[in-house]
Amino acid sequence: MPLTIAEGQCASIPIESIALPESIILGDQIFVPGYPAQLEGNNAGAPVLRHGIVASVPGRPTTDNPHFLLSCFTNNGDSGAPVIVRNEANKKNKTSEINLLGIIIGLHRETITTTSPVEERTVHRPMSIAIAVHAGIIQETIELMRAVGP
Repeated sequence: MPLTIAEGQCASIPIESIALPESIILGDQIFVPGYPAQLEGNNAGAPVLRHGIVASVPGRPTTDNPHFLLSCFTNNGDSGAPVIVRNEANKKNKTSEINLLGIIIGLHRETITTTSPVEERTVHRPMSIAIAVHAGIIQETIELMRAVGP
């Protein structure tokens, strides 16, 4: 049963909502609820919801290629944020059921170093490219934890 977002409520994501790497589609619209630079969405501590698109899909085999890229502006503080997508069937029905595609683990940036006789400057420019680990890795981790037990 997929997670349904209701106004003012938050629930854990059921394991059935974890998407397989094969279901990550290039160009799909994604959403990332996170805490960019430790910013909260309101006084209750809600995350800030941003959106983007899937910019690459995991390579095959996914055991050797656990990452994919998103065209989505992310900041420090977004690591661990879920990457979610609405179910294709529910886009037509305009319901809010979602699937977990992955988790943000980093961001790409361009680094430029300029050297002059009196100083050296290094500038890091964000590229609006986030790095995510696909949800299949999350599912494997959960299964390993279940096998080990408490």
